[in-house]
Amino acid sequence: MERGKIIPFRHPGRERRRVAVFLAVLAVIALVLAFFAVDSGRNWDRVRRFFAYGSKTLQISMDSAPGAVEELSGNLVVADLDGVTLYDGNGKEAFVASANLSSPVLQTTKSLILAYDAGGKELMLLDKSGAQLLTDSPPGVIFDADLAPDGSMCYVSSAPRSKSQLQVYDREHLPCFTVYASTRYLTGCAVAKGADYVCAVALGASEGTFASRALVYNTGREEPVAEVLLGNQLIFDINFWGDDTICALGEEELIIFNLKGQILGRYATEGMVNYSLEGDGFAALVFQEGAGHVLVTVDAKGRELGRAELGASSQVDVRGKYVAYLTSDGLTVSGKKLEPWSGVGETGSTLCICADGAAYLVGNQSATRYLP
Repeated sequence: MERGKIIPFRHPGRERRRVAVFLAVLAVIALVLAFFAVDSGRNWDRVRRFFAYGSKTLQISMDSAPGAVEELSGNLVVADLDGVTLYDGNGKEAFVASANLSSPVLQTTKSLILAYDAGGKELMLLDKSGAQLLTDSPPGVIFDADLAPDGSMCYVSSAPRSKSQLQVYDREHLPCFTVYASTRYLTGCAVAKGADYVCAVALGASEGTFASRALVYNTGREEPVAEVLLGNQLIFDINFWGDDTICALGEEELIIFNLKGQILGRYATEGMVNYSLEGDGFAALVFQEGAGHVLVTVDAKGRELGRAELGASSQVDVRGKYVAYLTSDGLTVSGKKLEPWSGVGETGSTLCICADGAAYLVGNQSATRYLP
């Protein structure tokens, strides 16, 4: 020891143990992160399902056969002629919202339910308690409606002083943008998160023949910022994939484009019998093939990602990264490339896949929840 200065003594063995403990902690953290990150986060979803549902299947009894089914944070939502019913985690009725829905359509987010009567005048936006969040209603017959993940919403309907009307609501469910179409009919719509952009499908003519167009609106401007010719085909559905990619599904072709109207990809859809556009940037399409059906998934560039034989079934449902489909062997849950992740030897008349990977098989007056 020098005067006025103390030189600490370090024990080599103790230092090595500290380094070893530190490295062991890092290794454990890395293993935990890897466990949750691999397989597109399926392990994390498995943990979430265990704490949300336990390990048992759930049986739900219903008074009538549903016309449409969806999920709300893992709970089953059904719509029929009499309205909308939400079943809780124990399979009991959480609420029933009465409405006349002869052709019901359902869409959900994590906390909202959009239900409307396609070709009718009933439209409801409900929260998870069943409270109605919209105070106004469409002016005429509803052609289409859409609900963004943040609660922004839009619909197209007939209108008394124009051919059709496009109405957009922001995430607070307040009207923020309206288009009165006096020269052509609007038949479909999709809204982006934040309600900054909305896309509508318009029927018109191109070079003397019938044609469909996609009109992209910035809701801060009156006129469309882009138009995309969709061809001489009927458009079944339109959807936003993320903030700036839009897919339009027609009877002849799936067309993917951006907010500037630039086409990113195409995929032929002739012979399609069922579909879902609810994947994270991909579509699931079912085609008639011989005496059976084949399921194909397609990405935002129009490239085929996966293919699976379904046999006599044509049932498919998509939510986020999960794809659920039925074959003669039962229910299969997979990713977007249709690589089987899990399955059960059960079938039903309708499928509903949840964002966390839980799946419902819905029959005539009952539903069963399975946990992959």
